[in-house]
Amino acid sequence: MTLTAEPTTSTGSQPFTIVPLSGSIGAEIVGLDLRDLSDETVAAIRQTWLHYKVVFFPGANLDPVEHLAFASRFGEPTEGHPVIPGLDGHPEVFEIDYTKAAELYSSYGDISTRARGIHWHTDVTFVKRPPLGSILRAVTVPPAGGDTLFSDQETAFEWLSPSLQEYLLTLTAVHDGAAQFKPILDAVGKGTWEGETFTKLDPVEHPVVRTHPETGRRSLFVNPGFTSHIKELERGRERRSARLPLHPLGA
Repeated sequence: MTLTAEPTTSTGSQPFTIVPLSGSIGAEIVGLDLRDLSDETVAAIRQTWLHYKVVFFPGANLDPVEHLAFASRFGEPTEGHPVIPGLDGHPEVFEIDYTKAAELYSSYGDISTRARGIHWHTDVTFVKRPPLGSILRAVTVPPAGGDTLFSDQETAFEWLSPSLQEYLLTLTAVHDGAAQFKPILDAVGKGTWEGETFTKLDPVEHPVVRTHPETGRRSLFVNPGFTSHIKELERGRERRSARLPLHPLGA
């Protein structure tokens, strides 16, 4: 399948319209009721997702139960977050509500303005087995601004020179969530991931370049929020992390 500037239609048992949103990443999927999908249509959605990396379902309006049921069609859902508690009765779903900023600050402290920040990141890379993906459900959308942005790390890797690609394939990144989430973990007492509980966040290692098991495509798997350093590179006396080129449209 190649990218096109015009909407295309799936060949699944429940046809839907695909509307590409940029040159290499993102598409809207229009015309489906996510509460009632055939296995063939789920497979078609998955192929669209693999191609466009991020897909949007305008007007889906799922509640938490429907949200979880939809997620279950693509794999086994994890907890919503290893550290941040999920919704009551739905640990697989956690709420992001910035109208509760004062309440969150009083409970967990300030995690939003730390030096490395969590602005550009892949979700939960600081565990041994990161999730396949995330499903975000927009409940309250501002009339302007407040965008959630996405970067294409497959294309970022493809744009690098062959020699730099080969070099990056030899490197290992250390991911650590303690800088952002230790205050929350200390406040709640324990975290849970894939049914196992823990009381501290230990750094984990992942390849700087990962190969997607379904598409075979390679992507950069580092981010300024959770990647503390590169294992094979020596850090300076001021413990400044080595800088790797990321997506020119990202951070």
